[in-house]
Amino acid sequence: TIELSIYSSDGYYVAWETCCRNNLINNVDNPGSTGTTFRSKIWISDNNFANLGNSSPTFGFDSLMNQNYPHDAYLCKAQEHTFNFNAVDLDGDSLAYSLATPLNCHPFTWQTGGPVTQAGEYDTIIWKNNTYNTNNPLGIGSYMYIDAVTGDITTYASTVGVYVFSVKIEEWRELNGVWKKIGEVTQDIQYETIDCEQNNAPTITIDEHLENGVFIDSNYAAL
Repeated sequence: TIELSIYSSDGYYVAWETCCRNNLINNVDNPGSTGTTFRSKIWISDNNFANLGNSSPTFGFDSLMNQNYPHDAYLCKAQEHTFNFNAVDLDGDSLAYSLATPLNCHPFTWQTGGPVTQAGEYDTIIWKNNTYNTNNPLGIGSYMYIDAVTGDITTYASTVGVYVFSVKIEEWRELNGVWKKIGEVTQDIQYETIDCEQNNAPTITIDEHLENGVFIDSNYAAL
């Protein structure tokens, strides 16, 4: 347990930097020399946040499957896919979801074996060839969007490959009659798009006719 004094309304953050991402990633410029930063903010305010009890929202864990949501880590090429991380906030705070740009790490040299964690701010990754961006990390002919209220992510990937993106969850609470942002978490995610067998929805038809104002299935025979 570490106690931190409230000397600044800016609060605190804890960070850890590491390198590197893998060369298979399609939407990041020079991924093999691009790192990532894991950061946790501790929000403090002398007036409204003092003595504020809060638990950060967590990306959901499925106890029956013994794994985190979502259950898959791939997208099917040319097929729309919707998934959710089933985030949970123990305090019942209002959660707002959005896509975010993944973080990079500070510059480093191979002689040091990677970056040394430094104070922020932290650069974001550089999207490759201006083809990709925060709101469309899957590229031309594809799309990805997230419902700000439910956290449902809807995707359509047109090209096979490996893609990085981030999901941010902001938590809001009503304090003294005013809604205040009291924290956020961001998940850095890597997904692969693969060729899948086409899974068309079944078509259901009924051979029916109208009889005395009632539709009757022509294949049904009463005994």
